Amino acid sequence: MLYRNAPHDWSDREVLLSRTIANHLASVTERTQAQQALHESSGRLASILRTVEEGITATNREGRLLFANDAAARTAGLDSADELAALSAEKRAALYEVFDPDGARVAPEDQPAAQALAGTESSAVVRIRPRSGGWERWLALRSTPVFAADGSVELVVNVTRDITQEVAARREAESSRARLALLLEATEQLTQTLDYEELLRRVPQLVVPRIADGCHVYIARGETELVRVAHAHVDPRIAA
Repeated sequence: MLYRNAPHDWSDREVLLSRTIANHLASVTERTQAQQALHESSGRLASILRTVEEGITATNREGRLLFANDAAARTAGLDSADELAALSAEKRAALYEVFDPDGARVAPEDQPAAQALAGTESSAVVRIRPRSGGWERWLALRSTPVFAADGSVELVVNVTRDITQEVAARREAESSRARLALLLEATEQLTQTLDYEELLRRVPQLVVPRIADGCHVYIARGETELVRVAHAHVDPRIAA
């Protein structure tokens, strides 16, 4: 309040009113600055998340996609986050089927995102295949609930890591170790006897089930006769 060309003695009421207005204006200014800073911070965070290798999505309770980066889209077999965001929750769920490491189908309600929506952080290793076929990916999933002030789940953040190459490398290493173990055992078994028929009888036991479901060993007797000297099969009915 301004008084021109005249001195003014401020009353207690005027002083209180002036302070109240000043405090209110300061509070509004602080909130505006905080909102602007939060908006800028959110923008920077979104820019960072778009560049990471892990697929990241955020969905609300209704399944609406609030955020997705390009890595999440590529995991689903799409080209961009915009393409993923354009799909409804039902269409996103229909992109591919989900299986556990043993090949059993994982129902939607048993997947980490559904567990997080119920309030529990959840993780899993799964295999996904598009319903149209063509490829398979191994994924490490982690879904985390974000709670509102009243304790309800407000949104779910999903982090997806493509571990297909890691799984392939691990399986190749395991296969190499198994082949080496087989070679060592075969060397030991086959050098224990000089009887070639006994040697042949040991072969199926070495082969089944490590590298084959069944093995039959025959030797020639004369020019027209084959005699089976050893056999083994994973199915006892066939092995008998």
